[in-house]
Amino acid sequence: MSFKELIDAYQGMIEDKQEVGKKLFEKIEERKIIVDNHPGCCVLWSDVEKIFGELKAEVVKIPQDVADWIGFYKGRGCTLQESTDPSVYYDVSVLDEFEGKHANVSVPNTLSWIFKNLKTYARAWIEGYEVEEEKRYLVKLKVTNQYLHVDNFSKASFSSQFKTEVTKTMLDNLGLSEVFTNPLFEVEEVK
Repeated sequence: MSFKELIDAYQGMIEDKQEVGKKLFEKIEERKIIVDNHPGCCVLWSDVEKIFGELKAEVVKIPQDVADWIGFYKGRGCTLQESTDPSVYYDVSVLDEFEGKHANVSVPNTLSWIFKNLKTYARAWIEGYEVEEEKRYLVKLKVTNQYLHVDNFSKASFSSQFKTEVTKTMLDNLGLSEVFTNPLFEVEEVK
């Protein structure tokens, strides 16, 4: 990510906040009341609370992988810009350290999401975020009636004794995204 792209994403956030400020001013103007023959000098506190409730920006939602990424790089004291291109600011050992702590996270997929969602990523970094709840699945190989099992080292196998609830992101990282369209597999959503 270039510095200009980062600035553009941040500028978009500032413009959004300016728009929220204009709406706040308009809503306060609409609710001013007359007190002791002085029109437009007071707004009831209950109205102020309602206005802020109406204008409260939604907290952005991001995938767990991106949340892990933000937590890791903030924990190292990195800046927003440094987190978007770690190989420029740090050596490969930092990426190795991240992958060691988060073996189930695909660095290329995470960076791809960040670049496709710069504004959301910047807001998450600066304002905070919630983690999206990803759907979870059980994957069965129809021929053998065995379920997909992923061990602690992110190694996949099929087993009749163990089954692992997996997300689409996990399947992508394992190179198994075709299970949804391949007739050899049965995919069951876990509720």
